[in-house]
Amino acid sequence: MHKLFWLAVLLLPLSASAEVYRCVQDGQLTYTDQPCAKDAAPAELPPLNVTAPGKSADLAAEHDRAVQAGKKKRDAADAKFVQEQGEKQARARQVRQAILDHRALSGMTAGELDSALGAPDQRSGENGNERWTYHENDHRLTVTLRDGRVTGISKKENRK
Repeated sequence: MHKLFWLAVLLLPLSASAEVYRCVQDGQLTYTDQPCAKDAAPAELPPLNVTAPGKSADLAAEHDRAVQAGKKKRDAADAKFVQEQGEKQARARQVRQAILDHRALSGMTAGELDSALGAPDQRSGENGNERWTYHENDHRLTVTLRDGRVTGISKKENRK
């Protein structure tokens, strides 16, 4: 009994064939895998055209590579953005502290410098280059600005 079962299992694929029958019923042409009549014969079909895979045969892998490349590019842009934002926030903290401490800081804008030290005692310059001078009790502070940003700070003792 056991051997008969295995024989049937082995012969099962041989009985399954991919035959196609051409039938005309009620004026309608149909193709089916079942014979339409007792004397029906399988239809003569032309051979299949088989072509070799082309350059883009593995579309899924190509898509995955494109997705990964896009993700890598976005991740790099995100990392750059996060770094720039961190630098801007650190710079803002430094400028705020300099304003609170009433001191000049390289890179400050003219408005930030005015907030930190107030109006200068003397102002000179032209064409985007300015020199703001502050006279204190025992020293003179000169701040150089180019295009509205602090580019130089010098502190000199007053002559006695």
